[in-house]
Amino acid sequence: MSLISRSRLVITILTIGLIAGQSILYWIKEKHEADAAYWKSVRKRIKEGGYSNTTCPYNPASLAWEPLLNKNINLTIEEIEKVHNNVRSGGWTPPCKPRHDLILIVPATRREEHLRVFLWHIHAFLQQQLIQYVIYVVTQVEPTNIFNKAMTMNAAFIEATKMYPYSCVIFHDVDLIPESNNWPYTCETPVAHLAAYVDRLHYSLPYKNAFGGVVAFQKDEFKKVNGYSNSFWGWGGEDDDLGGRVRKHSLDIVRPTRTQLSYTMLRHARDPSNKVNIGSYHVIRDPDDGLKTIKYTKLDLKLHRLYTQLLVSFESPKVNLTFESLEQSNHMLEKKEPK
Repeated sequence: MSLISRSRLVITILTIGLIAGQSILYWIKEKHEADAAYWKSVRKRIKEGGYSNTTCPYNPASLAWEPLLNKNINLTIEEIEKVHNNVRSGGWTPPCKPRHDLILIVPATRREEHLRVFLWHIHAFLQQQLIQYVIYVVTQVEPTNIFNKAMTMNAAFIEATKMYPYSCVIFHDVDLIPESNNWPYTCETPVAHLAAYVDRLHYSLPYKNAFGGVVAFQKDEFKKVNGYSNSFWGWGGEDDDLGGRVRKHSLDIVRPTRTQLSYTMLRHARDPSNKVNIGSYHVIRDPDDGLKTIKYTKLDLKLHRLYTQLLVSFESPKVNLTFESLEQSNHMLEKKEPK
């Protein structure tokens, strides 16, 4: 083959590659615009924060800081953004090379007031720990009008771990605010139940196997237990069921002491879409029901300054599960419960 022929072949290959690359970029832009924008913001945030050559300390001196709790933050989300103006798309990178990274998943459906209070506190709390983190809020949208916290958590885990190659995931109720900063939000142990001491629960476990409020998982361990069961419609049961899955896989659950970490619970009225369903405790669930089987629709991904928000919807449960049927089921079960 002559030199000219070889040159033409190389030019042809490069041209095809350029066209293919442009096509891929066009496909990403058109089909996954939200995700592409998300990753662009991530790269920008990391570039702006940068890393020094110094690794962050194991125990930052700032951990001695005591959060100033304020349950009645009377600020708009825009005013809170001005205070935490170093946050991008819900994430932050410390000026040193971080030892830990974190995805903080927060279910928040019709909880805007609590979310403002939570964001006000949690960004300062995490930055004191010099952790690279992102706050990932998940909101359930219609068509079904019955809340399923477990499915929102599973969906958020799947979507967030696609976007961030982080190894630690904490599932965090929006109405729980840390009272001290003596326990880092990291995953040095495979599983941890962080919210063992809550003011409204008299700073004690309500029962031995309680496992809710704030729980931390190494990413692979959450996959191992197959996440939450998707069968919990209405309020109650999903957290303790997850704890049962953890114990079934012989994973130790670590809890901080009260002096290390405790929480204030924000007061709120019960969401009408989230009625108590004690019947959930009496259902025998398939261990394959969870991350492996969840079906959801990703409606949108919104990049707010203080958090990234995933909007999802689920099909209505196959059984005829209405508020009335929940109440009837609960009434029957209460009659059967031993006094």
